[in-house]
Amino acid sequence: MKTIAIVSQKGGVGKTTTTAALGAGLHRTSQRILVVDIDPQANASTMLEATPGPTIYDVLTGRSKTAQAIQTTAQGSIIPSDARLAEKGVLTGKGAEYRLKSALEPVKKDFDACLIDCPPNLGALSIAALTAADGVIVPCRPDRFSLSALHEISATLEAVRKATNTGLTVYGVLLTQFNRRSTLHRLMLDELRQQAEAMGMTVLDPPIRATVAFDELQFTNSTIFDTRNGAAEDYQAITSTILKRLKGA
Repeated sequence: MKTIAIVSQKGGVGKTTTTAALGAGLHRTSQRILVVDIDPQANASTMLEATPGPTIYDVLTGRSKTAQAIQTTAQGSIIPSDARLAEKGVLTGKGAEYRLKSALEPVKKDFDACLIDCPPNLGALSIAALTAADGVIVPCRPDRFSLSALHEISATLEAVRKATNTGLTVYGVLLTQFNRRSTLHRLMLDELRQQAEAMGMTVLDPPIRATVAFDELQFTNSTIFDTRNGAAEDYQAITSTILKRLKGA
Protein backbone atom coordinates (compact mmCIF):
# COMPACT_ATOMS: atom_id res chain seq x y z
CA MET A 1 0.00 0.00 0.00
CA LYS A 2 1.27 3.44 -0.98
CA THR A 3 0.29 6.24 1.36
CA ILE A 4 -0.28 9.78 0.11
CA ALA A 5 -0.79 12.75 2.41
CA ILE A 6 -2.79 15.66 1.00
CA VAL A 7 -1.47 18.54 3.07
CA SER A 8 -1.63 22.31 3.35
CA GLN A 9 -1.48 24.70 6.27
CA LYS A 10 -4.19 26.83 4.67
CA GLY A 11 -7.90 26.17 4.55
CA GLY A 12 -9.97 26.61 1.42
CA VAL A 13 -7.36 25.34 -1.02
CA GLY A 14 -9.27 22.21 -2.09
CA LYS A 15 -7.50 19.74 0.17
CA THR A 16 -10.54 17.65 1.09
CA THR A 17 -12.03 17.98 -2.40
CA THR A 18 -8.77 16.69 -3.85
CA THR A 19 -8.70 13.78 -1.41
CA ALA A 20 -12.26 12.78 -2.31
CA ALA A 21 -11.73 13.26 -6.05
CA LEU A 22 -8.51 11.23 -6.14
CA GLY A 23 -10.09 8.55 -3.99
CA ALA A 24 -13.08 8.33 -6.33
CA GLY A 25 -10.89 8.43 -9.42
CA LEU A 26 -8.60 5.66 -8.21
CA HIS A 27 -11.60 3.64 -6.98
CA ARG A 28 -13.00 3.80 -10.52
CA THR A 29 -9.81 2.14 -11.79
CA SER A 30 -10.41 -0.82 -9.44
CA GLN A 31 -7.72 0.30 -7.03
CA ARG A 32 -8.42 -0.61 -3.42
CA ILE A 33 -8.46 2.81 -1.78
CA LEU A 34 -8.52 3.75 1.89
CA VAL A 35 -9.19 7.36 2.82
CA VAL A 36 -8.03 8.37 6.30
CA ASP A 37 -9.58 11.57 7.59
CA ILE A 38 -7.40 13.18 10.28
CA ASP A 39 -8.98 16.62 10.04
CA PRO A 40 -11.10 17.33 13.16
CA GLN A 41 -13.60 19.11 10.88
CA ALA A 42 -14.34 15.67 9.36
CA ASN A 43 -15.35 17.07 5.96
CA ALA A 44 -13.99 14.06 4.07
CA SER A 45 -15.99 11.81 6.38
CA THR A 46 -19.12 13.75 5.50
CA MET A 47 -18.40 13.67 1.76
CA LEU A 48 -17.95 9.91 1.83
CA GLU A 49 -21.07 9.49 4.00
CA ALA A 50 -19.37 7.84 6.94
CA THR A 51 -21.72 6.66 9.68
CA PRO A 52 -21.30 6.79 13.48
CA GLY A 53 -18.73 4.36 14.81
CA PRO A 54 -15.05 4.15 15.74
CA THR A 55 -12.95 6.91 14.17
CA ILE A 56 -9.28 7.65 13.71
CA TYR A 57 -9.39 9.29 17.14
CA ASP A 58 -10.27 5.92 18.67
CA VAL A 59 -7.47 4.26 16.69
CA LEU A 60 -4.81 6.78 17.67
CA THR A 61 -5.80 6.68 21.34
CA GLY A 62 -5.92 2.88 21.51
CA ARG A 63 -9.70 2.62 21.92
CA SER A 64 -10.16 0.73 18.65
CA LYS A 65 -8.17 -1.44 16.28
CA THR A 66 -7.62 0.01 12.84
CA ALA A 67 -9.69 -2.61 11.01
CA GLN A 68 -12.65 -1.95 13.30
CA ALA A 69 -12.71 1.74 12.29
CA ILE A 70 -12.74 1.13 8.51
CA GLN A 71 -16.07 1.78 6.84
CA THR A 72 -17.01 0.70 3.32
CA THR A 73 -18.95 3.29 1.33
CA ALA A 74 -20.11 3.67 -2.25
CA GLN A 75 -17.01 5.80 -2.89
CA GLY A 76 -14.52 3.45 -1.24
CA SER A 77 -13.27 2.74 2.25
CA ILE A 78 -12.66 5.36 4.92
CA ILE A 79 -11.49 5.70 8.49
CA PRO A 80 -13.56 8.72 9.53
CA SER A 81 -12.65 11.57 11.83
CA ASP A 82 -14.48 13.45 14.55
CA ALA A 83 -14.11 16.65 16.56
CA ARG A 84 -12.29 14.91 19.41
CA LEU A 85 -9.13 15.06 17.30
CA ALA A 86 -8.98 18.75 18.15
CA GLU A 87 -8.49 17.93 21.85
CA LYS A 88 -5.09 18.67 23.34
CA GLY A 89 -2.88 15.68 23.93
CA VAL A 90 -4.25 13.36 21.25
CA LEU A 91 -0.77 12.95 19.78
CA THR A 92 1.71 13.50 22.56
CA GLY A 93 4.40 11.47 24.24
CA LYS A 94 7.37 9.53 22.98
CA GLY A 95 6.98 8.31 19.40
CA ALA A 96 3.67 10.10 18.87
CA GLU A 97 4.66 11.10 15.35
CA TYR A 98 4.87 7.40 14.39
CA ARG A 99 1.48 6.44 15.79
CA LEU A 100 -0.49 6.83 12.56
CA LYS A 101 2.12 4.93 10.58
CA SER A 102 1.96 2.09 13.10
CA ALA A 103 -1.84 2.13 13.02
CA LEU A 104 -1.90 1.68 9.24
CA GLU A 105 0.59 -1.18 9.23
CA PRO A 106 -1.94 -3.99 9.97
CA VAL A 107 -4.18 -3.05 7.01
CA LYS A 108 -1.50 -2.33 4.38
CA LYS A 109 -2.08 -5.64 2.64
CA ASP A 110 -5.78 -4.88 2.20
CA PHE A 111 -5.37 -1.74 0.07
CA ASP A 112 -3.42 -0.47 -2.91
CA ALA A 113 -3.33 3.14 -1.73
CA CYS A 114 -4.16 5.23 1.30
CA LEU A 115 -5.06 8.92 1.01
CA ILE A 116 -4.72 10.98 4.19
CA ASP A 117 -6.78 14.17 4.39
CA CYS A 118 -4.78 16.39 6.75
CA PRO A 119 -5.93 19.35 8.88
CA PRO A 120 -5.37 22.90 7.53
CA ASN A 121 -2.21 23.35 9.61
CA LEU A 122 1.21 21.78 10.09
CA GLY A 123 0.64 20.58 13.64
CA ALA A 124 1.10 17.18 15.25
CA LEU A 125 -1.56 15.42 13.16
CA SER A 126 -0.06 16.61 9.87
CA ILE A 127 3.44 15.62 11.05
CA ALA A 128 2.12 12.14 11.86
CA ALA A 129 0.59 11.95 8.38
CA LEU A 130 3.84 13.02 6.72
CA THR A 131 5.73 10.46 8.79
CA ALA A 132 3.36 7.74 7.56
CA ALA A 133 3.33 8.87 3.92
CA ASP A 134 5.29 7.72 0.91
CA GLY A 135 4.28 10.80 -1.05
CA VAL A 136 2.72 14.22 -0.63
CA ILE A 137 0.33 16.30 -2.72
CA VAL A 138 0.13 20.00 -1.85
CA PRO A 139 -3.07 21.74 -3.04
CA CYS A 140 -2.68 25.45 -3.62
CA ARG A 141 -4.98 28.29 -4.69
CA PRO A 142 -3.93 30.87 -7.31
CA ASP A 143 -3.37 33.64 -4.78
CA ARG A 144 -0.37 35.30 -3.17
CA PHE A 145 -1.00 33.87 0.31
CA SER A 146 -1.06 30.27 -0.91
CA LEU A 147 2.16 30.77 -2.84
CA SER A 148 3.85 32.26 0.21
CA ALA A 149 2.71 29.31 2.32
CA LEU A 150 4.53 26.93 -0.03
CA HIS A 151 7.85 27.91 1.54
CA GLU A 152 6.63 26.90 4.99
CA ILE A 153 5.42 23.56 3.70
CA SER A 154 8.76 22.96 2.00
CA ALA A 155 10.60 23.63 5.27
CA THR A 156 8.29 21.26 7.15
CA LEU A 157 8.78 18.49 4.59
CA GLU A 158 12.55 18.84 4.88
CA ALA A 159 12.34 18.68 8.68
CA VAL A 160 10.23 15.52 8.49
CA ARG A 161 12.69 13.92 6.07
CA LYS A 162 15.53 14.56 8.51
CA ALA A 163 13.66 13.46 11.63
CA THR A 164 11.10 10.74 10.89
CA ASN A 165 10.74 9.85 7.20
CA THR A 166 13.80 9.92 4.98
CA GLY A 167 11.89 8.51 2.00
CA LEU A 168 9.17 11.16 1.86
CA THR A 169 8.58 12.31 -1.72
CA VAL A 170 6.58 15.24 -3.04
CA TYR A 171 4.33 13.92 -5.81
CA GLY A 172 3.50 17.48 -6.74
CA VAL A 173 1.85 20.80 -6.05
CA LEU A 174 -1.72 20.95 -7.36
CA LEU A 175 -3.21 24.30 -8.33
CA THR A 176 -6.97 24.34 -7.68
CA GLN A 177 -9.83 26.76 -8.38
CA PHE A 178 -8.08 27.86 -11.55
CA ASN A 179 -9.74 30.17 -14.07
CA ARG A 180 -8.13 29.74 -17.48
CA ARG A 181 -9.55 33.06 -18.69
CA SER A 182 -7.95 35.02 -15.87
CA THR A 183 -4.68 36.70 -16.76
CA LEU A 184 -3.85 36.89 -13.05
CA HIS A 185 -4.39 33.16 -12.59
CA ARG A 186 -2.16 32.36 -15.54
CA LEU A 187 0.55 34.60 -14.10
CA MET A 188 0.16 32.93 -10.71
CA LEU A 189 0.53 29.50 -12.33
CA ASP A 190 3.79 30.59 -13.96
CA GLU A 191 5.06 31.96 -10.64
CA LEU A 192 4.01 28.80 -8.82
CA ARG A 193 5.99 26.69 -11.27
CA GLN A 194 9.06 28.84 -10.74
CA GLN A 195 8.78 28.72 -6.96
CA ALA A 196 8.10 25.00 -6.90
CA GLU A 197 11.08 24.29 -9.14
CA ALA A 198 13.33 26.37 -6.87
CA MET A 199 12.23 24.19 -3.94
CA GLY A 200 12.70 20.91 -5.82
CA MET A 201 8.99 20.36 -6.45
CA THR A 202 6.91 20.05 -9.59
CA VAL A 203 3.45 21.40 -10.35
CA LEU A 204 0.97 18.76 -11.44
CA ASP A 205 -0.75 19.31 -14.78
CA PRO A 206 -3.41 20.25 -15.49
CA PRO A 207 -4.51 22.74 -12.83
CA ILE A 208 -8.02 22.07 -11.53
CA ARG A 209 -10.58 24.40 -13.02
CA ALA A 210 -12.99 26.27 -10.76
CA THR A 211 -16.58 24.99 -10.88
CA VAL A 212 -19.75 25.29 -8.84
CA ALA A 213 -19.98 21.49 -8.99
CA PHE A 214 -17.71 21.27 -5.95
CA ASP A 215 -20.26 23.13 -3.83
CA GLU A 216 -23.09 20.99 -5.19
CA LEU A 217 -21.30 17.75 -4.28
CA GLN A 218 -21.85 18.53 -0.60
CA PHE A 219 -25.56 17.91 -1.11
CA THR A 220 -25.77 15.29 -3.87
CA ASN A 221 -24.00 12.21 -2.43
CA SER A 222 -22.01 11.93 -5.67
CA THR A 223 -18.45 12.41 -6.89
CA ILE A 224 -16.98 14.99 -9.24
CA PHE A 225 -16.95 12.28 -11.93
CA ASP A 226 -20.74 12.00 -11.83
CA THR A 227 -21.01 15.47 -13.38
CA ARG A 228 -19.91 16.89 -16.72
CA ASN A 229 -17.47 19.72 -16.12
CA GLY A 230 -13.89 20.71 -16.74
CA ALA A 231 -12.79 19.96 -13.20
CA ALA A 232 -13.79 16.31 -13.64
CA GLU A 233 -11.57 16.13 -16.73
CA ASP A 234 -8.73 17.75 -14.81
CA TYR A 235 -9.01 15.39 -11.85
CA GLN A 236 -9.19 12.43 -14.23
CA ALA A 237 -5.84 13.50 -15.70
CA ILE A 238 -4.34 13.96 -12.22
CA THR A 239 -5.67 10.55 -11.21
CA SER A 240 -3.88 8.98 -14.18
CA THR A 241 -0.64 10.68 -13.15
CA ILE A 242 -0.93 9.47 -9.55
CA LEU A 243 -1.86 5.97 -10.68
CA LYS A 244 1.41 5.78 -12.63
CA ARG A 245 3.28 6.80 -9.47
CA LEU A 246 1.50 4.14 -7.47
CA LYS A 247 2.46 1.52 -10.02
CA GLY A 248 6.06 2.74 -10.10
CA ALA A 249 5.95 3.99 -13.68
